[in-house]
Amino acid sequence: MRDGAQIVGRGEGWASSAAGTDVVEIVGPRDYSAAEVCAALRISRLALRRYRLAGIAIPVTHSPGAAGGHTERYDYEALLRLRTAQRLMRDLGVNLAGAEVALRLLDQLAVLRAELDGVRAKLE
Repeated sequence: MRDGAQIVGRGEGWASSAAGTDVVEIVGPRDYSAAEVCAALRISRLALRRYRLAGIAIPVTHSPGAAGGHTERYDYEALLRLRTAQRLMRDLGVNLAGAEVALRLLDQLAVLRAELDGVRAKLE
C-alpha cells in the first residue's frame, strides 16, 4: 500500500484509499484474507501474526493453502479489534499485552451491558 493510504469511515464498514492503484476496501461484514487485513491496516504479516498469538485477532478459518502454506481469513469483528488495538498502542502507549487486556475488558463490558439491558427489559 502506498504511503498516502489511510483508513476512512464509510457507513457500516470502512475503507482504505490511496493515490494510485493500491486500494483495499473493507466496507462491511465478510471474511478477509490475511493479505487484505495487512494492506488495510498497513501492518506486516509478522505484526498480524503477533496480534494473532496475543489473542487479539483470531482467524475465523485457518485452512491449507497453496504450496503447503495456510490460508487465514478474518471476519469484520477481528478487523475492528485490530484497529482498536492499534489505536490503544499508538494513542495511549499500551503494549501488545495491555491492548489484549483492554480488549478483553471491553468484551466483558459489552456482555454485562447486554445482560443489564435484558434485566431492564424484564422489569418494564
